[in-house]
Amino acid sequence: MTMTNPELDQQVRTQINRAFAQQGYAPDVAQVAQALGQPPEAVAASFQHLADEHALVLHPGTTAVWVAHPFSAATTAFWVTAGERSWWGNCGWCSLGIAALFPTEDVTIRTNSGGEGEPLTIHVRQGQLVEDDWSLNFCVPMAHLWDNVIYTCAMQLCFANGADIAAWNQRHHIAQAHSIPAAQAWQLAQRWYGHYLEPGWTKRTPEQAQQIFESVGLSGDFWRFLR
Repeated sequence: MTMTNPELDQQVRTQINRAFAQQGYAPDVAQVAQALGQPPEAVAASFQHLADEHALVLHPGTTAVWVAHPFSAATTAFWVTAGERSWWGNCGWCSLGIAALFPTEDVTIRTNSGGEGEPLTIHVRQGQLVEDDWSLNFCVPMAHLWDNVIYTCAMQLCFANGADIAAWNQRHHIAQAHSIPAAQAWQLAQRWYGHYLEPGWTKRTPEQAQQIFESVGLSGDFWRFLR
């Protein structure tokens, strides 16, 4: 049985997020171990434990980071820039989450409406959302986010025109979906991701996650984390 070290896990996760935010790509075990002054073997075990706890997604059979929400180490439908730095966002929620990490900077999110339509550019200036006439569509109920988190993120798309979402859901045979307006999506991203880079940040319990959703007006079965 593998022993876990919650304190080290917390430090490792924070360091991964900070390195990703600073350099635009995921750090490896050696980089995190050096930054924390920890043995690589212990850090590698922490990477795996974080993946087991749904705090990271690793490439199968390795310790290479694939996803450290809100960042992706693989190309996606979202490209986020802030000054000279840039990242792939896993989805619309994550891309707004990246913007929320830099409240004093100007951030630009580039994508396509519904992942297939016209180019859509979203600006966040000094923590303020500029465009508010688009919508964010969720296709997977919250209790099932991690059943296949790569699919979940790939399907959380922004739409330039909210009126197009129903037809898009029908065309792609999406049985369950809920869309929210831009301002509400930005509120959710700020409250969910805004503190990820701060010392002492810890993973939320399902109850705490539920409270965040309810605090921005998202309730009902679709938005319920607890099964």
